This record gives sequence, C-alpha cells and structure tokens, in this order.
Amino acid sequence: MRLLIQEYVGMMKEEVELESVVSALVTSMGLDIRSLPPKGVRQDGVDLHAIGVDPDDNQKKNFLITIKQGNITRSVWDGNSQAVRASLNQIIDVYVQNKISVEDKTYPMKIILCCGGELRQEIQADWTGYQVSNSSKGLQFDLWNGSKLSSLIEKNLLNENVFFEDVRKKMRRTLVVLSDYGYDLVHYREMLNQFLFNDDWKNLTGAAIEKKALKSLSTIPVCLGMIHEYSKESNNSKHPLMAAEFALLRVWDFIRIHKLEQNEKVFAIYHQLFAMYEKFGAEYFEKTNPMRTYQMV
Repeated sequence: MRLLIQEYVGMMKEEVELESVVSALVTSMGLDIRSLPPKGVRQDGVDLHAIGVDPDDNQKKNFLITIKQGNITRSVWDGNSQAVRASLNQIIDVYVQNKISVEDKTYPMKIILCCGGELRQEIQADWTGYQVSNSSKGLQFDLWNGSKLSSLIEKNLLNENVFFEDVRKKMRRTLVVLSDYGYDLVHYREMLNQFLFNDDWKNLTGAAIEKKALKSLSTIPVCLGMIHEYSKESNNSKHPLMAAEFALLRVWDFIRIHKLEQNEKVFAIYHQLFAMYEKFGAEYFEKTNPMRTYQMV
C-alpha cells in the first residue's frame, strides 16, 4: 500500500492537492489545527499551523508546515520570493514572532518542510546548513518528503486500526481496475460501506465516536484523491465523479446516524468532500461538453 501512496503523492500536480492531504494527515495524527490559510494562500511562509504531541519525542509542540509540490531543486530552494528559503525565513522572522498566541509560544516550534517529491542531492547541504544556523534560536526542523509522507499516511491515515486489511485490499483493487471505463466501482462502494457501517461503531458513544469519526472520515478525501490521480492515467473523469458522489451520500448517512450534524470539524471534512465533488464534476463536464468539441473545430 505504501508504494501506491508514494506514487499518488508524487503524481500530484498542484500544491493545493498536497495541502489537502497534509491537512487530513495532521488531523489523523491527533494534532489541533490552529491556522489553515485559504487554498493556495501562504500565510507568512506557513501553509498549516497545528499544535499537539510530536510522536518523535512525545512533547507538545507547534508544527509550522510549509508545503511545496514536487522535488526541491536549486531553483525551488532559493529562486524567488516563493522559494523554500524565503518561506522558511518568513516563518522565523514573521510568523513565529507575530502570529502565534502567547499561550502557544510556550511550546517548542517545529518547522516542517513538506514536499511531494524529494530533496535533491545538490540541496541537501543547504538544508542541513540552514537548520544548523537557526538551531541556536531554539527551533526544530524536519523534512516530510514523498517517502516520509507516504509512511506517515500509511501509519496514521490508512493504518490497520482505522483502515483494516479487508478494506485496504478493496481500495487496492479499486485502483488497479480504474483503467476499465466500464468498471462500476463495486470494490470502492463495498469498501466505503464496510468502513463506515461496520459493527465496531455500535460500541462507541459520545466523545469516542467524535474522535474515531474525525480520524476515519479524514481518510476518505485521500482515497478520493488517489482515485482521481490514478484515473487521470486513463483519461477517465467519470470514476472520480461517481466515487465522490457516492462518498457524499454515504458520509451524510454516517453523520446523520451518529448525530454529528452540529460538529464543525466533521462538517469541515464533509465540505472538503463536496469541494472535490464540484471539482470532479467540472472536469467531467469540460471533457464531455459537446460545445467544447464544436468550439475547437
């Protein structure tokens, strides 16, 4: 599964898609998102600010994440005002100083460079030197490249406690058969029904339902994203739209059954699913609209 996830992360062509996955990952890690700027907008170098326990040392920290799509090359590292180095400087000089509450400033700052690809070899010395030169400020650094992202996604989003093996098999089967335009997404539909309506939910009440719901629902946008990216290889815009529509209907049933209609965090995930449905619908319409063919003639 990890190889499929890493391939998916590497296939992303837009930073906003990667931001969506990282947001879901952070939620699944149990971190509390403090700031999530509008899609495509960076706030003084930070794409996502979260706070919570760092699994590396079990200390509560601020996670200040800057996200770049693809590989970190020389030009991406230090080419213009949108380059990695400029974003890191903004985080240290502006965001840490002015955008973090007094209470949150009592916790250590961990700056994370996140990318869908890899840190190229010619940049590794620059990255190491940057960390060393800023370590005296009490700042911590980490790199979430494509390899580590896939590992974190598998461990936290698609792990066996949330996404048990039979469900994972159905997801893998779905991705393999997407090249067949006549495929009815039967494995995906079975997967989602089994995932959201298995008997384990019946034993949960109150806060336990909310906690598991947030962790579980966060995986669905990632699954839809994988279906979307793998469908592109076959020039197929039908399956992502069908998958998103089915997800909206079944997730709404899940929300209603567990009386989560007033839960803002749950509805934030539902709105994310709806935004994906709108995007996939627009892509399908653009591809099938007969006027588009007429205008190109």
